[in-house]
Amino acid sequence: MSVKIDKQEFIAQCKAVNPQFSDSSLPGLLSKIDNYNAARGNIANTPRAAVDTSFLKRIRKLNPQIQDSILTPVDEDEPGVYNKMLLQESHSKAAQAGVELQGALRSLPPDAKAKYAGPLAYLQSCIQAKIAKPDESMIFKMSVSVSSRKAPLDLRGEGFPSLAFLEEIAKNLKIICPLIHELASPQRPGPRTTWFASESLNEVQSAIVNLDMYLNHRCSRLTFKVLPVGSRCDNDEVRGSLAGQVLPTVMLKGQDRPDFRRESGYLQVPSGLRIFLGPLYFSVRTNYDEMLSTVAIYRFMTLFHELTHKIIKTVDKVYELPRCRAIKDSADAVMCADSWGYFLTDYAAQSNRLPGAQTSKVGALRAKFGG
Repeated sequence: MSVKIDKQEFIAQCKAVNPQFSDSSLPGLLSKIDNYNAARGNIANTPRAAVDTSFLKRIRKLNPQIQDSILTPVDEDEPGVYNKMLLQESHSKAAQAGVELQGALRSLPPDAKAKYAGPLAYLQSCIQAKIAKPDESMIFKMSVSVSSRKAPLDLRGEGFPSLAFLEEIAKNLKIICPLIHELASPQRPGPRTTWFASESLNEVQSAIVNLDMYLNHRCSRLTFKVLPVGSRCDNDEVRGSLAGQVLPTVMLKGQDRPDFRRESGYLQVPSGLRIFLGPLYFSVRTNYDEMLSTVAIYRFMTLFHELTHKIIKTVDKVYELPRCRAIKDSADAVMCADSWGYFLTDYAAQSNRLPGAQTSKVGALRAKFGG
């Protein structure tokens, strides 16, 4: 597959900021995108060339015993040494095109960077993840009405086994968004002291307000893409143990992670987010732990975990229930995505709104964690 930047999407985002946008608005950038796309496209279209005789002569000077069979493909799916060298050259050219594009981004004037921060963040995410424009036939789309939102929320699923998985996400968002809206009120603290240190509660409050303002007001689209085993995301190879992943929301110069958890931090997050779902999200079985006791609850928590990475700049300080309990009284908890995931799952259990009709499990959770 040719892995390219969707240039038209980038231009459309720029024109949403400035209807008069043109090549001169971001000098040299559009041509660098074209060069990058051409170089990335050449990787997918590297020819399966016959081994030329001059190459053979040079190789045999180094090793007279080398056989043609070592150089030529064994079958259509396995390139020989010669074709691997051609492919390596294509990768090198694409990497250089990426370096040049990154250089063009860095050299933009500060006022242009500030004005087009959203589109440039999108462009950066494409470069980092090498995201291809997906085949439209593989996309599921829906518009979801949520009780705590005035406007419907547009959802897209890329590479999902079926529409049912996107429908499950929609149901979870119909729970998550109202829960966050309730928790944004100081009168509805929920189980904050169960998961966060007392000295962090002011930061917890402002983070929840930012989550509320983003999920219930600013956000317009959420895109979910499936990551199969062996694919790459953010320069890492996807393994079977991966449940979800995001590309971090781009920080502008002078910003730090806590800025996203302070008042009005949600304004720094683009109105559309892309979230990747890994193999474990689809393959997990029940009894992951005593709180994430069903597949539905596990996916509910995973979804919110990934949203906090994008909206309030959490990190993966620790994973899983025992470790989240262990850091509960430290400053690390407010930065930890799993702590936030368990916090919302706990509140959903206390208010009898966990996904799935698991009333006995909900009762057990409430008895264990209070509420």
